[in-house]
Amino acid sequence: MAWTAMLPSCREGEVQLSDEELSHRDSMALHVAVMPVVDCLPMVYAVRSGIADSMGLDVRLSNYMAQMDVDTALQNGRVEVAYSDLVRGLRMMPKTPVKALMCNTSPMTLVALKTNRVKKAHQMKERMVAISRLSVSDFWCDALLDSASMQMEDVYRPQVHDVQLRTDMLRTGLIDAAIMPAPYAGWMIRLGHKAVGTSPANGPHLAAWLARTDVWADSLRLRQVNQLIEAYLLAAQRLAEGGNESVWRTLVATYCNVPPEVADSMRLLPPAMPVAPGREDVAAATRFLERRDRMPKQTHADSLLLDSMHILPSLQHIIP
Repeated sequence: MAWTAMLPSCREGEVQLSDEELSHRDSMALHVAVMPVVDCLPMVYAVRSGIADSMGLDVRLSNYMAQMDVDTALQNGRVEVAYSDLVRGLRMMPKTPVKALMCNTSPMTLVALKTNRVKKAHQMKERMVAISRLSVSDFWCDALLDSASMQMEDVYRPQVHDVQLRTDMLRTGLIDAAIMPAPYAGWMIRLGHKAVGTSPANGPHLAAWLARTDVWADSLRLRQVNQLIEAYLLAAQRLAEGGNESVWRTLVATYCNVPPEVADSMRLLPPAMPVAPGREDVAAATRFLERRDRMPKQTHADSLLLDSMHILPSLQHIIP
């Protein structure tokens, strides 16, 4: 799906810019990496509805289907802000220092193929569970196995980074199960596949918006990131208000490739407001990486969190 279609095209009567002017405008814009999941839809709405524009904020959204591609874009400097997770953030810290701006609370769900008649996590032994390795989906796969007193080696974990490919593989029976974000978990459950386990509402919250730390050395970028958070929070608030359910479902259908008839009928919660990343969240991500012996050496986990020198005014709304 081409997310560039989200951005308004040049309207009749507008001045056509030269290639040099377009290049300059692009270099001054804030670049944000997103994925087709519900956590990113308020960001899409903030751009499409004109919220960001009303703040004088020029945002360029880059869509990626795979989390590893999002992280590569952030590490290479193609974007300043990205939707990722705390596990990934810790992994990239040695070479690309980042800060976690806010965490999302949407659930991750282990969904099993309906023909396998799996209802409990302990029945997943020797099954294939699709995940994205060393990420939030891998974390919750571990947690669900732990809850069933199973070992890591009890299931096979094919690495499928692309969230929509993961969905298609489950839908067509190519895998036994998958750790799935919203709205794909709800879509598969709507088709009769079984929810075996879901991440708890009280956390830890690992899905996160990350920003490169060099943003804080650039006053323009810092102002843009602050505005971006304001735009996201306002968009999430508006989408959660009564009367906007049809807009929310249209976003899910359009940008997550969910069939419109399914988006209109599936159980779909309104967008939840993000929360401030906490030490307990970072600690959970750290323990996961240490268990796998993949925690980068000489990395101070708390450096992923915003301190008093890095906090942004817009984040005061979500700090408890």
